[in-house]
Amino acid sequence: VDGAMYEEMLLPYDRKLSEVFKYFGIHNCAWNVDAYIDGYSQIEKLGYLDFGIESDLERIARTFSKSRNCLMYSPVDLESKTLEEIRDDLQRIHDILTPCEIIVTDIEDTCPDQRVIDFYEMVASIWGVALGDLAPKTMSR
Repeated sequence: VDGAMYEEMLLPYDRKLSEVFKYFGIHNCAWNVDAYIDGYSQIEKLGYLDFGIESDLERIARTFSKSRNCLMYSPVDLESKTLEEIRDDLQRIHDILTPCEIIVTDIEDTCPDQRVIDFYEMVASIWGVALGDLAPKTMSR
């Protein structure tokens, strides 16, 4: 589905859903959302949006400044990029999107545990928070 097709076929339903529910968000599963930004911006109550790092982060920050933005960091990038490349990605995410969330899911068993630990230590360092504060204390709302 391209941006025009989304706007024609799906946006009307997303708008209706957003009007009915108190909270409304769109999950893109780490995709590049650039083609959909114009359509998504027409949803007044868009409270959550996730996307991949290949998306236009500056445009997302400008367009969805009132939404809870969540970058889904690719498990492939986590495993294949150098630590310096990951740090650069995280610094860029911080500088452009903060406040935002970062999610890294579907990590394969081929990814070393230390790589995951390094990732979270870099996040804590760049955001200036304690490592233990990166995860919610409770899942209750």
